[in-house]
Amino acid sequence: MAVLWFAAHGVSGVAWALSLWAQVSNDKTLYPIIKKAFAYEQTLFDKEVKTWKDARNDALTCHWCYGALGIAMALNEMHHVLKDSHL
Repeated sequence: MAVLWFAAHGVSGVAWALSLWAQVSNDKTLYPIIKKAFAYEQTLFDKEVKTWKDARNDALTCHWCYGALGIAMALNEMHHVLKDSHL
């Protein structure tokens, strides 16, 4: 089974939720976990086509729940919480 990395169904969504919880609870111990999730997700970026492919069928998608749009939303929110210019 493929590990998904999109906002609603994958790593991005989990990292996004963790970043929101970190912000609300002021729990900075979650930051390394969130950053590891981001680093993992970046390994799945296809530089040739400049997006993330769907791990289930190798399709290019751009939806909030599957694809670049959802990943971008998650990264934007995580950037605001972590104040990390690398996100």
